[in-house]
Amino acid sequence: MAQQRAMIDSATATIAQAQAEQTRAATDAARSTALVASGWASRQAHDLAIADTRKADALLAAADAQRSAAQQTLAVNQAQVAQARARQQNAEAALQLAQNNLTYTVIRAPFDGIVGNRAAQLGAHVQPGALLIAIAPPPARLYVVANFKETQLAHMRPGMNVVLTPDIDSGAAIAGRVDSLAPATGALFSLLPPENATGNFTKVVQRVPVKIVLDDVAAANAGWLRAGLSVTAEVDTRGRNAKRLGLFGAAAAGLRDIVW
Repeated sequence: MAQQRAMIDSATATIAQAQAEQTRAATDAARSTALVASGWASRQAHDLAIADTRKADALLAAADAQRSAAQQTLAVNQAQVAQARARQQNAEAALQLAQNNLTYTVIRAPFDGIVGNRAAQLGAHVQPGALLIAIAPPPARLYVVANFKETQLAHMRPGMNVVLTPDIDSGAAIAGRVDSLAPATGALFSLLPPENATGNFTKVVQRVPVKIVLDDVAAANAGWLRAGLSVTAEVDTRGRNAKRLGLFGAAAAGLRDIVW
């Protein structure tokens, strides 16, 4: 591109030189014509002056054609550069697509855990969406959803201490804390929520899901801890910094599932 522009500049300079030579030759031809008419110049000198004029015209036309050719070559080069950039972009897009397809060949688990059920076998062909491996989360990722009665939530707040007693071993209780309370009752999120606006109305105590996170150290030392087990949750409603958990000021839930 730079070389072609230099050629255009050179052709432009040649045109300027040819124009100057054309002007000189035309002036000499006019002067020779006047001298020949008055008898002060020979016919041969006049013919040379006319020939120089025509030669200057030809040189100017050649220089102009040379510049036009250089400009057209520059336009062709620019079009070729645009095509090359388009091919480069297509190649980059193909490379990105190939890299994406390559990443799709590697299936990564969302977290570290223990394989609980493996459906895939080495060399088997699988379809998108097929269940390959079920992974049980580590104890650090487990939490409890306890469905407390609405009458037990008046003094319950996030951060309160909780004791979780598993059905698998009543003497293996572990500590936890209230993480959050659901924004609505469990019945509201059911497939067919109850509609009490019509017909006979029977008041039923509602259950509200409460998320309880486990103490990291206690969860790591609880060898019985498994996803899906049932526990009894007892919340100390006296506050986050309460030291003792007793019957007073506490709310107990029934059997609840540990979920993840």
